Amino acid sequence: MMDHLPLVGRQYELTQVHRHLAAAVTGKGGALLVGGEAGAGKTVLLTAAREAATGLVPVSGRCAGPGETPPFGPWLEVVADLRRQAGCDPDLLPPPFGSAAGDGNAHTVGDLLAGWLVQANQPLLVAIEDIHWADPASLDLLGHLIPRLGRMPVLLLTTYRTDEVHRTHPLWSLLPDWQRAGATRLLLERLTADDVTKLASAALPGVPGTLEFARWLHQRTGGNALFVRELLAEAARVGQVPAWDRSLPQTLQQAIDRSLARLTPEAQSVLQAAAILGERFSYDLLVRVVEVGEGTVTAALEEAVKLQIVRGGGTAREHFAFAHALVREALVNRLIVPRRRRRHARVAEVLLAAPYPDLDAVALHLERAGDPRAVSYLLAAGDRSLRLGALTQAGQHYERALELLPGPDPRRAELLLKRGDVVRVADPERGCAYWEEAIRAAELAGDRPVAVWGRFHIAWLLSVQDDPRSLALMAAVQAEQEELLGDPRYQQLEIDQFGEVAGYPRMAAFHAMALASSGRLTAARALTAEMYARVRPGSGLAHLLQVGCILAWNAGRLDDAARLIVRLGEEQVQRRQFRLATWWEVQRLHLLLFHQADQPADIDGVAERVARWQTIAEGQIGHTLAEGYSLLGPYQFLRGDWDAARVNLLDYLQHHPDPKAIDPLYRWFAACLQVALGDVDGARVSLSDALVGQPEDRPGFDRAKSLVLVYTLGSQLHLAAREPEAARTCLEAIDRWLQHRPQIPQRAHVRLAWAEFHRQAGRISMAGREARQALVLAEEAHDCWQVIRTQRLLCELAAQQARNTEAARHLQAALVLAERCRFPYELALTQLVRARFVPEVRGGADDLTAACDTLARLGAAPALAAARAALKKTQR
Repeated sequence: MMDHLPLVGRQYELTQVHRHLAAAVTGKGGALLVGGEAGAGKTVLLTAAREAATGLVPVSGRCAGPGETPPFGPWLEVVADLRRQAGCDPDLLPPPFGSAAGDGNAHTVGDLLAGWLVQANQPLLVAIEDIHWADPASLDLLGHLIPRLGRMPVLLLTTYRTDEVHRTHPLWSLLPDWQRAGATRLLLERLTADDVTKLASAALPGVPGTLEFARWLHQRTGGNALFVRELLAEAARVGQVPAWDRSLPQTLQQAIDRSLARLTPEAQSVLQAAAILGERFSYDLLVRVVEVGEGTVTAALEEAVKLQIVRGGGTAREHFAFAHALVREALVNRLIVPRRRRRHARVAEVLLAAPYPDLDAVALHLERAGDPRAVSYLLAAGDRSLRLGALTQAGQHYERALELLPGPDPRRAELLLKRGDVVRVADPERGCAYWEEAIRAAELAGDRPVAVWGRFHIAWLLSVQDDPRSLALMAAVQAEQEELLGDPRYQQLEIDQFGEVAGYPRMAAFHAMALASSGRLTAARALTAEMYARVRPGSGLAHLLQVGCILAWNAGRLDDAARLIVRLGEEQVQRRQFRLATWWEVQRLHLLLFHQADQPADIDGVAERVARWQTIAEGQIGHTLAEGYSLLGPYQFLRGDWDAARVNLLDYLQHHPDPKAIDPLYRWFAACLQVALGDVDGARVSLSDALVGQPEDRPGFDRAKSLVLVYTLGSQLHLAAREPEAARTCLEAIDRWLQHRPQIPQRAHVRLAWAEFHRQAGRISMAGREARQALVLAEEAHDCWQVIRTQRLLCELAAQQARNTEAARHLQAALVLAERCRFPYELALTQLVRARFVPEVRGGADDLTAACDTLARLGAAPALAAARAALKKTQR
């Protein structure tokens, strides 16, 4: 392994590296995915990248080995490296990186880590090696960061073995996804004959026979870069071309074995212990494991570093790493199985003696040692992964523990319960099967807490699926939980799943939501109020407040909903969790904006708090909560600040790195703004992700709420394009959802959309009936925006039927409310309607002049053209 040899045959790859490094310095980062077979030269290219990283701080992390990388393992090394080099404080990050509160969501961790990297205030080269051995959480984090790198001064460079990535490997499908998200993929091909000749000439300058040797070397190695370098190292040591067929190894493995054979027996023994520890190992841990004294360990490492088998830092106390994964594999494979197990057992023993043992590492070594304690540590490691949001890895730990368990082991029930909890998001039916099996195992073992939590999850799943059995099962589970509240095992299982003990039956909150969804609002409110009276501060309070807020909002008790939102925000501010506080204050802003228009001062005050708290949150976590945009887009649209709304709705939508993560409300408002600007095609694009495919027959409650908004606007876009059947399909789909979800608060939107549908078809009477129903629903929900729009439509419909007195009444109501709400666009549209449909009302010309001024300022081209045309008529 000759590090001094030039890097040949990689001109294109080096060009790409230099280009990306230069871009990162200017704040336009990216990702390079460097792949190649074992020995292709990935590490050599990475070393060249570090050497060329002028103006960037190089930080790195490695994936330990197959099945050996802990949750977020390489990222832990990156964070620690950046802390050492730049002094960045990781305490602002959630576990496992820091001590800030987290929500157990890997995407949240990704958001926070992205912001934290930017806080270094200098460009970074982040290198992560061997991602074919990465843990699932680290791969999720990679996928989350890659689309964001274009706006960050960070170049992410990863390496992986192409010969390890087969169809069942996670990277098989992830690599194309990452390329579509903006990453550049570099595949290192084998060296050509010319490349090998250049290397041979550099290694053996002026030595006779070098060119012939180079041609033979290329044929022997097939151009594998590592093999070439190993054989050249052999030749360079003696300073002459060797006897080709007699003295040189036939394979790369033989070349590595010959390199290891130059170690003394003592050094080989030390390095075999190091190989058991992993690709990267610490000096202190190695000393404790081998028990031969520091002098022997130091001598062995010095020998290995000299032979370029191991790389290390400037002092013996630092971490070391094997020069190549194949070297480590060769050392491990030299150990017969019994000896290898004893080595793993020794490592586990040393790790367990530490004050805070690494659960993942302990579980790994106990499992490989064949120690029955591995099950307990796999369970504990799975619980830790679950708390960190590393769901896939948690599931893998639980699955391995289940495989190791003897049939009647009492721990089986808990493992099945948690295995189901891990898979429920991706595959609810599979999760339910695990829970049912857990219940059976728990009842056989007399483990009632596990059985109750299993029934808890099944009841929740049935409720999501609108199964009529769910309410009875929820009531039964709630009663069982009531009896177990003081049981320590029950409480521990609750902590494992929710992070805290609530002090009331957790099922009660879900039960209340199910009661409300089925129309039993009185019972839902009573149950929630009962739980409020029992909750302890900081213990399940936020969950209940959220339930109460949703119940109050959906029931039209908006003052109660606002008070609960204030309590939620205050609780988060007290904890200095301004990210969550900002989110709740945004919900309050939307509530006041749409439903409390008689309090304009409060609306502006809340908007100011949103902006202030968002700024504080950005200071805490280093990035904005909306990927670089303000959360005030809907407020800015309705209150007439369309320049800002264009940025925080349209630009936000266009440049968001993960469209699926966009709040449907913002997508809807962006499309509304585009319609007002006259960009109907753009509005279709904005809604396209949500309108793809056939309408769902029975979406969940939260999804149904967002789909109602999207599909009502979609129906209007179809009407504008003269596609009535497509519009009908959208509206009929919504009506199906409302049959199962009668408490959805946006029902006024639906009836108003049906009114527009019938009006375009010439069914004025039917349009009027739908519009009157929409008005009732909008007034019940205190939805001022919909009241204005509905009153305006009723005015137009009445005027078309020559019911001028009725038209004037609706018009006046719309004008008063639009002025009080300070919705300039809605006011201008209403003024236009007065001039067009109720011309006998005084002030028509003045209204049109004011409307033209407002619409011109906003840039509302379609409405402005209509207003100017109407104004010309009045001036004739």
